[in-house]
Amino acid sequence: MEFWSGPHAWQAMGDVGQRGFRQAGCTVPRGVAQLMADRTPVRAYGEVRVPALILTGDRSPVCAQRTAAILAAELPDARLEVLPGAGHMGPLTHMATVNALVAEHVAHVPDTRAQSLQRSSNRRRPPD
Repeated sequence: MEFWSGPHAWQAMGDVGQRGFRQAGCTVPRGVAQLMADRTPVRAYGEVRVPALILTGDRSPVCAQRTAAILAAELPDARLEVLPGAGHMGPLTHMATVNALVAEHVAHVPDTRAQSLQRSSNRRRPPD
């Protein structure tokens, strides 16, 4: 925990954050294994055509900060936010800030699903 988020990170999460970490913690080994096996070249992320919000903390390990910066540079429509005082566990230690950033991001993403459904239903209509 301290490697990813700095000294006293566990205490900084508080009861709610600690409970969330305990619930999600069992998925960590599987996630790490999947990341280690992933061979997607960085340039492939340039093909992603959706707005992306990339979050990292200024107390995250350099490797995590560098990964966030590389992804933000490769994704065509990415926004990188570095959270002051946050480590890798920012969603648990800085919940209010992360939630506000995600809510703002989602509020400004066009609803392409609705547009896609409209195009799809137009194609299915029989000709007049």
